[in-house]
Amino acid sequence: ILLEKCYSGDMYNMASGVTRSIGEMMLVFQSIIGMELTVKTKAVVPENADFNIDISKVKELGWRPNIPFDLTLKDVLSFYLKQ
Repeated sequence: ILLEKCYSGDMYNMASGVTRSIGEMMLVFQSIIGMELTVKTKAVVPENADFNIDISKVKELGWRPNIPFDLTLKDVLSFYLKQ
């Protein structure tokens, strides 16, 4: 869809459209790797801070999310482990 309908140079966010907190994302990631994680950061972001990525622009082109969030995290982990 993007190759056919997007404008060159424009940015398009592709995400699930579901707001998740850092804590929620970490729980999913922990379940994938099978171990508890401790997150250390210099940034001051509360664990319950929500992250919502606006996908309205890409949805206007007809794109819809169809890959589950946990599968996306598994794919990202697999990619980085192969590097």
